[in-house]
Amino acid sequence: MLVAAPVSPHLGIVKHVDAKNVTILDQSPHQLAKAKQKEPLKECKIIEGDAEDLPFRTDYADRYVSAGSIEYWPDPQRGIKEAYRVLKIGGKACLIGPVYPTFWLSRFFADVWMLFPKEEEYIEWFEKAGFKDVQLKRIGPKWYRGVRRHGLIMGCSVTGVKPASGDSPLQLGPKQEDVKEPVKPFVFFLRFLLGVLAAS
Repeated sequence: MLVAAPVSPHLGIVKHVDAKNVTILDQSPHQLAKAKQKEPLKECKIIEGDAEDLPFRTDYADRYVSAGSIEYWPDPQRGIKEAYRVLKIGGKACLIGPVYPTFWLSRFFADVWMLFPKEEEYIEWFEKAGFKDVQLKRIGPKWYRGVRRHGLIMGCSVTGVKPASGDSPLQLGPKQEDVKEPVKPFVFFLRFLLGVLAAS
């Protein structure tokens, strides 16, 4: 099982899957260091890597889980294509992420802060990558009854099954973002300020 997520979901997964069979991937050395300190995760394989360029062979894992990560991906379609590639035939991918808010002020901050995909986009990304039996379920607090006009930012889980061995049928060009290029200090400060404002 391949898990690309913050530390907390891993702890839940290893309650149901033998830790020896779990591979944890994150782009942040800090998050990986936190994972290594957790006793239940000691036997997991822990790797630093990019969700849009997974360091695994094709047909590597029987399950793929990504939680709380897609909103930071520069190109979500590329990340989902990679999820398809590394799964074995019949393997299932599960992606958990936020859903685009309905309230105008929430939408403004969502647009400037990070990626909040629409439900239709999640489904389209999975289907374009080649997944079959794509299903989306909304995630929210127990008191939530499906009315989104109040602007509450909700989440969803999307699952899909890989129907055939090999790489995704979707063809994409080279990656757009150059992570080696330094971030401009003013742009970083502005994004940080907007993020703090949106969070509060």
